[in-house]
Amino acid sequence: MNIKHLAQTLDYKKVFNCIYKNYIKGNRQYDKDSIIKLDFYFRQLYSSLKEQKSSEEIKDKVIKVRCIDFDVIDIYIYEITSKNYYTLNFCSLVNLSLIKIDNSIEIPNEELLSHLLWDIMSVESR
Repeated sequence: MNIKHLAQTLDYKKVFNCIYKNYIKGNRQYDKDSIIKLDFYFRQLYSSLKEQKSSEEIKDKVIKVRCIDFDVIDIYIYEITSKNYYTLNFCSLVNLSLIKIDNSIEIPNEELLSHLLWDIMSVESR
């Protein structure tokens, strides 16, 4: 399973509801207008990942998802051959969408994709 596969099989609205629940709800930083902008951004990102032309899975990398604390999810790329770890910003969106995901904490796929999309947004905004 990779990000492209998740985007192709999951309903966007359910994924955004998870994003809202996990990152936006109760955060005073986000007013109605900024939530609408975030929804638009995530819908475009989701569509872009869903529509990726390439389909060959990248073999020497794995996206690792782990729980650091009760409510903190850590996402990083593990390169199998060199045994190095690095953040998602070291990979293009096309390549990122084709890397296998190791969901060792076994969260539901909607939750998983919501955390991945949020992490991608955080990396892109740096």
